[in-house]
Amino acid sequence: MTRTTLALAIAAFVAVLPQARAQTSETATDATRLPAAAATPSEPDEASADAEADDAPQAGIDPHFQADGDAGASATGAFATAAGSGAIANAPGASAFGSGAMAQAMHTTAVGFDSAASADYASAFGAGAQAAADSATAIGGELYVMNGETWEMEAFATIASGRESVAVGAGARALAYQSTAIGAGAYAAGEESVSIGGSARGDSTTAVGVMATAGADHSTAIGKGATTGAMRTLAVGGGSAAFGDSATALGQAAQAYGAQSVALGFRSLVTGEGGMALGADAFSTAAGSVALGANAVADRDFTVSIGDAGAERQLVNVAAGTEGTDAVNLAQLRDATRYAELFEATGGPDNQQPATVMGDYGTAAGSGALAASLGASAFGSGAFAYEKHTTAIGFNSAASADYASAFGAGAQASADSATAIGGQYYVMNGETWEMEAFSTIASGRESTAVGAGARALEYASTAIGAGAYAGGEESVSISGSAQGNSTTAIGVMATAAADHSTAIGHGAAAGAIRSLAVGGSAGAYADSATALGQVARAFGVQSVALGFRSQSDGDGSLALGADAWSTATGSVALGAGAFADRAHTVSIGAAGAERQLVNLAAGTQGTDAVNFDQLSAVAARVGEVADNAIGYDDASRGRVTFAGAQGTVLTHLADGDVAADSTDAVTGNQLFETNQRVGVVEGRVDGIEDRIGDIEGVAGNAVAYDDDARDSVTLAGENGTRLGNVAAGAINAASREAVNGAQVHAGMQSVATAFGGGTVIDAGGRLIGSVFTIQGSHYGNVGDALGALDGVIAGLDGRIGALETGGGGGGVTAPPSGRGDGLAVGNDSVAVDGNDTAVGHGAVVEAEGGTALGSNASITADASNAVAVGADARVEAASGTAVGQGARVSAEGAVALGQGAIADEANTVSVGNADQQRRVTNVAQGVRDTDAANVAQVNAGDARTLQSANAYTDSRFAAWEDNFSALRGEIDDRMRHQDRRIDRMGAMSGAYAGMASNTSGLAGRNRIGVGVGGQGGEQAIAIGYQRAIGNRASVSLGGAIAGGESSVSAGAGFSW
Repeated sequence: MTRTTLALAIAAFVAVLPQARAQTSETATDATRLPAAAATPSEPDEASADAEADDAPQAGIDPHFQADGDAGASATGAFATAAGSGAIANAPGASAFGSGAMAQAMHTTAVGFDSAASADYASAFGAGAQAAADSATAIGGELYVMNGETWEMEAFATIASGRESVAVGAGARALAYQSTAIGAGAYAAGEESVSIGGSARGDSTTAVGVMATAGADHSTAIGKGATTGAMRTLAVGGGSAAFGDSATALGQAAQAYGAQSVALGFRSLVTGEGGMALGADAFSTAAGSVALGANAVADRDFTVSIGDAGAERQLVNVAAGTEGTDAVNLAQLRDATRYAELFEATGGPDNQQPATVMGDYGTAAGSGALAASLGASAFGSGAFAYEKHTTAIGFNSAASADYASAFGAGAQASADSATAIGGQYYVMNGETWEMEAFSTIASGRESTAVGAGARALEYASTAIGAGAYAGGEESVSISGSAQGNSTTAIGVMATAAADHSTAIGHGAAAGAIRSLAVGGSAGAYADSATALGQVARAFGVQSVALGFRSQSDGDGSLALGADAWSTATGSVALGAGAFADRAHTVSIGAAGAERQLVNLAAGTQGTDAVNFDQLSAVAARVGEVADNAIGYDDASRGRVTFAGAQGTVLTHLADGDVAADSTDAVTGNQLFETNQRVGVVEGRVDGIEDRIGDIEGVAGNAVAYDDDARDSVTLAGENGTRLGNVAAGAINAASREAVNGAQVHAGMQSVATAFGGGTVIDAGGRLIGSVFTIQGSHYGNVGDALGALDGVIAGLDGRIGALETGGGGGGVTAPPSGRGDGLAVGNDSVAVDGNDTAVGHGAVVEAEGGTALGSNASITADASNAVAVGADARVEAASGTAVGQGARVSAEGAVALGQGAIADEANTVSVGNADQQRRVTNVAQGVRDTDAANVAQVNAGDARTLQSANAYTDSRFAAWEDNFSALRGEIDDRMRHQDRRIDRMGAMSGAYAGMASNTSGLAGRNRIGVGVGGQGGEQAIAIGYQRAIGNRASVSLGGAIAGGESSVSAGAGFSW
């Protein structure tokens, strides 16, 4: 269409040229052949401007081709043509027509005011049109659009800027290689894109219709407002939308959101990957589901629905099924109930591959099925059971080792006693953007893989859940990835990467040996590290982080409480928001958010903490000592004044050195001896008075009273005089005896002992070495120590006052309590009724008899006798049970099991929600009238006996009849389902018992048990988890599977 329009425009222009040339003066010459002066007319002066406008044209100017404006046209390229004020054609074969038109590349054409053709062979037609790439074509004028912010009109030119691009229409834009934009405002931005009135933004896209948008590569949007938002999508119809990769939406308002989905019909909708909705208002919301017919709803994975609840349809004219996954008709089902036969079967006339039994007591059913050994069983097209007592059920399933079992399309059990249950798992390849299939595989001896794409690869490994991976010996994975030996990963995206590690919770990661991570996005990344709680992180070796967003960085450190953080080696951060950044310390708060440590017993060892009572007793004792303490009179320590009203007796003094230079105190004993001697001297003085004259020569050395009063004796030693051999004087209130140095020393020693703090007496009788330690600070004298102690006691008095005013209680190890009459444990927890239990941060129980365990778990006022276990679990209806993070129950008696599960129908059990479903494997046969009968049900009763008989000729049937009769009795015994179910239940009981007995004596708070059981040839496995909450409460969750049977259990226990 665009090339035709361009051809018509050029033809019209060429048709005008001969007429214009016929009317041109014979003297006119082609612009390219005129002299330079004639080719570019000179500017007229002002005096002659009006005259020239009225006069005949000058030579070289055609009167039929005139232009208003001051600038002259310029044609400088070979065979170039320029017409119009300021028109420029400056390349070979270039043509510019119109004021300001510019043809600036080889063989370009620019027609219209300010049009521009700037690349080889480009063409621009229309005011402002721009052709800016080789062979590009732009046809159209400017488009005026209101600016939504300024409320002013803005102009958009027609632009073709991609090589070989075409833009036709006012404001049309074709911006990439071979892009085409047709219509006012049309936009084509991708290579080889086409837009007719719409917007084609990706490569190889097509948008047809007003406001139609093709937003991703290789997509097509047709119709007003049609939109595509992903690669290889198709949306046809007004308001239709295709947003999933390779999705198709056909019909008014049809919408396809799932990858590779198809929505066909008015207002049809597909949200699941690979789903189809065919018919007006048909809805397909599950992966691989098909809703067929108006108002049909398909909300289960890989199902076909031809109606809706209360508006079912019959599926008529159904041919007899011939393959393992074919639907069967009513006639087949009725005939099947009359027969139970052992048989071999071919695939029918389509592929002629018969089933084959090569071992004794083997069974094979399905095209190409092979039972190759003793007791082997193969059911399904391509099913292979190679070794003795193997079982392979499902398309292309394979059991290739003794006692191995494979159930599901493509399932593989390749080691002795291995079990693989599940179909294929599809994952998008990040490089090719294509879906890749992964089969369920059990390749380790005694391994178990349950779920689509589950893989158990080593000895005794267990993988349960779609895509679950158990890659280490004795590893267990439930919807996660257990990569090391003896590892456990439970939860979507949970990863246990190192030997003996455990990760439990959505996105939990245990990345080092013997590490443990429990909680959504919890992580333990160092050897023997433990992280418990949502987003808890343990980075230090043997560190523990317990609580929401807690983190332990230092080796051997502990962070206990929401947002608690321990960064130093051996440090402990205790309590929400606590921060410990010094090695081998315990912090119960943070700077600006300190806590009191209450209910602390009295310390008994040297490294024990002391409580306030002990400190008060010390303060009282120090006060007593201070009252009786002796101190120097001043800082010079030159005098000690005793405070006794009648003087002070110093006892137990050693005899002082009585010498001329002695400064020792003398004892009463020394003084007594002196007094005795003085008495003797006095007696003798009378006898020798007459001899005084004889001794005058030595009178200068005699000692005499100072005067007749005899109340003083002054010794004349230049540096003092020592009195030696002074007897100890009596030291009492009435004593006036001299004391010797020993008595003074003993007195000083008692003072030093009373002072304490290492006080000793030096050789000069001085008290030295006193050091008193108060709250880590050291003081050298009693006065300073008493001052410091007084400050400590004042601080403690203030804290006690604050405690008496603010209240508080509980030990340091007790969790915070909540509100209500019931048991509420955790910050902001609420248990309204006396029979309610709320455990966890923000846990709330508003109805009678409710139990909520987990952060923000809740039970509303209408939900009596309900249970909510897991972070953000919620129950809104009576007798509801929600187990798992984010699980929700809104209908009476319903059960939601698993992370994000939603149960919104009364008395039902849900293991997922509309956007995230789970497979529940080994489920008994369907019982609803609207359920389709599958081949597994038919095989359970050997229902394909008559189907095979009808498929073969009468002669073939006659040949088999004797075999059927001979084996009828054996088949009857093997088909007694009730016996097998009893055996399975017994096996599950044994598995539960084995699980419980191996965890009952364990001392840790987190216990995971695995048990296996067997009865009557049936095997079962049970897995359970128990969490101890302190010493008085615990919660548990477990489940067991055995063949087609399964069970779950959950419980909680409390003591007081």
